[in-house]
Amino acid sequence: MATDMHLRAATALMCLIFLYGSCSKTGEAYLDVTDAAAVSLRSLSFGPQGATCSVRVQASSDWSLGAPGWIEADKTSGSGITDVVLSVLPYTEENAREGKLVFKQGRNEVCIAVRQQGRSAVTASLNVLDVEGYPLESLNAPFGGLHFCIRVETSEAWNVSVSDSWMNASADEADGSAEVYLAVEANPSNATRSGSFTFRTSTLTAILKIVQEGEPVIEPVQAPSADLLDVVFEADGSARDLSAAALTIVKVASENLSVRYNDVYRRYAAVFDSAPGKSITEGFYYADYENNTTVMAGLENTHSLEILLYCKQLPSGSHLVRPFSSMSSGGTGFSYSKSDHLTVQRRFAFSPYIGDDYLYTVADGVGVGAWHHVVGVWDGQAGAAYVYVDGQLTDTAAKEGAFVQAEATARHFVIGGDAYKGFDKAEASFRGEIAIARAYSTALSAGQALWLYRQICK
Repeated sequence: MATDMHLRAATALMCLIFLYGSCSKTGEAYLDVTDAAAVSLRSLSFGPQGATCSVRVQASSDWSLGAPGWIEADKTSGSGITDVVLSVLPYTEENAREGKLVFKQGRNEVCIAVRQQGRSAVTASLNVLDVEGYPLESLNAPFGGLHFCIRVETSEAWNVSVSDSWMNASADEADGSAEVYLAVEANPSNATRSGSFTFRTSTLTAILKIVQEGEPVIEPVQAPSADLLDVVFEADGSARDLSAAALTIVKVASENLSVRYNDVYRRYAAVFDSAPGKSITEGFYYADYENNTTVMAGLENTHSLEILLYCKQLPSGSHLVRPFSSMSSGGTGFSYSKSDHLTVQRRFAFSPYIGDDYLYTVADGVGVGAWHHVVGVWDGQAGAAYVYVDGQLTDTAAKEGAFVQAEATARHFVIGGDAYKGFDKAEASFRGEIAIARAYSTALSAGQALWLYRQICK
């Protein structure tokens, strides 16, 4: 999915975040309060109509919360990482009211200034934002359809209408700001089509334009079965490998790891809820192939990786995220680049190690808030890598050199992160959901990548 997003902060009356001002006290214990993107919060502003929003307490031990009487919290104490839902009551006075949220952990303290505008400060607004908080004016949808989440920011009641029957929304109306799931159905023709979602209050209108590609001319070709790895997640949270390699898949259990049945794709997906871009000691799966000569040889000259994923959050700053990989001084996998890498923006890429470095083959559009099917291919005979997103080729990268295996003791596939020396830790943790993780010894063709995508869309 490719999106047209302007990288500017969204002005909104609800849950407006200011990143300045602090009264935190340092100590040995760790305490911080962040938004969903793991950015520290130091103030919150609300409109007079009231609001509900969530903050995340990141604590190393027990914590407590004190709040003004006009703010209700679903939790006033807890331990460790906890999401707290704040409900701000409606306010009818003309002038603003102010207060503080005080989070305490022993001698540590984090204060968040809170302010609710009075009726005299109300300015009508209507904004459509993506899940990272950026204004959203248009989206390019793949031919196979798209399911994605947006946020409507307004202090007024609103409704949404669609221009065509192949688009729909999870909610037709709401009273104030709300998250809404939008869906674009598969395009049955070869022609590009366009439509729009129109959001309206009593005085304002915001339009989200949709352009959907037509079904490609390329003919689908049945793909072979994944012979190096084919992960299936079970209802009890375990996972097994259906490939000919029959690798043992180990679950490193955690309260941040669960499974959920996906009605759209009719399969269980693993749900990873650790903070993204971190080194973690639990909450991931791995499949060891250190002593499996068949898998080692299968990766050598040609190989392909396939993933079906939903990214929920990317970290701020210079942190890699790797949802499915075996990458340690060699190897192969999928990566979300650092924020200061690949032309200074986060980009999803298939990254086999060729010659003396990783070869980044970019899968643009695989961002936060939508499901995507991605196939990465290394063809050693052609000296090129290819990446297909939702059945369509998005990038080709060429490089001379041979594929380099991951270093010894790190030769295991990790789902939910990246391989580390040994099995007690994973690097570059992923936050989101994964429903398919497969590895092939062959270089899949464009027709085979399209066929695999069509199988999940049936």
